[in-house]
Amino acid sequence: MIRVTMNLHSAISPSRDGELGVVEIRNLGTGTKARGNYSYVIYGKRGKKMHEGTIFDFPRTRKLTVDLLARVVTDARGVQ
Repeated sequence: MIRVTMNLHSAISPSRDGELGVVEIRNLGTGTKARGNYSYVIYGKRGKKMHEGTIFDFPRTRKLTVDLLARVVTDARGVQ
């Protein structure tokens, strides 16, 4: 599993510091060695589930992990 945590570190008011959200990406164990399928869940503040979905046919040997994260965000926001 890949877990990306987004935190606020306020330079103005440290009391406002805290977790903004989390993205969890799981390998479904399907696909091929070169192309994989992943499920994801995006949580907002206080662990509220915001989006979930599946990424199919991701070229895991040609792309970086950050590219998978970008694909997840694009998919969750409905952007083509």
